[in-house]
Amino acid sequence: MPIMGKMASVLACYKGKTAKKNGMGNAFIGKVSAIDFYIALGIGILAMVLPSIIIKDYSIAIINVTVVIIVIILTLGYMNHVYKIIDGLTGDILGAICELSEVVYLFMYYLGVTLWQLFI
Repeated sequence: MPIMGKMASVLACYKGKTAKKNGMGNAFIGKVSAIDFYIALGIGILAMVLPSIIIKDYSIAIINVTVVIIVIILTLGYMNHVYKIIDGLTGDILGAICELSEVVYLFMYYLGVTLWQLFI
């Protein structure tokens, strides 16, 4: 779960721009390169998928990858919503993105496992 929050924060730092010139988020926002983002995404997905591959339960891997895609889409949507209000990201927004993505991950993972058990 914390992996998903950090991956969403790295995405926000990669795609985002700062709202203020002298905020705490300036140390991170806009300073992440594409290679940094893809490395973080790859390591995060590998950390979530590798245990299910080791125990040969691929359903959990499929659910994890699906939830990662959903969380990425929702993170980008939340960033667009914030841009309409304050025209940039702050450190507090990064914290909110981290927490919201973890909650969405938990809910979607629970929903995915429940639906998987019902239909497969």
